Amino acid sequence: MSKFDREYYFIRKDDSNERLPFLSPAVGMYERQYSSQVPQPGSAPYVFSNGWKEEYAELGIQEDTADILFDASTFIVRDHIREQLLELALPHLHLHPAVYVDDQDRRHEDYWYVYVAHHLDCWDRETSTYGRGGIKFDDQRLYSVEKYALDTDLLDATPLRDRLVFRMGSTLDSFVTCHASVAQIFRGSGSTGASLQVVTEF
Repeated sequence: MSKFDREYYFIRKDDSNERLPFLSPAVGMYERQYSSQVPQPGSAPYVFSNGWKEEYAELGIQEDTADILFDASTFIVRDHIREQLLELALPHLHLHPAVYVDDQDRRHEDYWYVYVAHHLDCWDRETSTYGRGGIKFDDQRLYSVEKYALDTDLLDATPLRDRLVFRMGSTLDSFVTCHASVAQIFRGSGSTGASLQVVTEF
């Protein structure tokens, strides 16, 4: 086990909260390549709604507009979390205005899309458990990782500021990953909508 395995957390949707929506991008969002390109400053907000709206209506579920709402492995955050992220002054962290349209068609305009441009391939190929073949995607090979062990030498050689928040590189999940020193930003009081999973418990 790497000494770093207990220092890093995957930021994931809190599956214990069955009222959280699943973000569905509005018409035209895919054309803007919102999940794969750095947002253009000054461009229109990213707009999302609940992809499970019809199912929730049938089941009588009122969605929880939590502080963090997920679109697969990426997410939007409310103003107060954005302020804390801005204090980190990370050049690869981009925060773009976002709107969540809830199941009653009310617009929540105090969200920000978190785009993490930094992918850090820091999992150890020798001690992690993963599908060996991988999948070729564009100019890289992505792997399905079942159990992570982090690369001690690589992380030791990387300044902490450059590994506070990043996306796990060369993986299909591409989880947003954070260091223990900034985990509280995403954890909050424990009901932010996010679940922080320590690498050793994946």
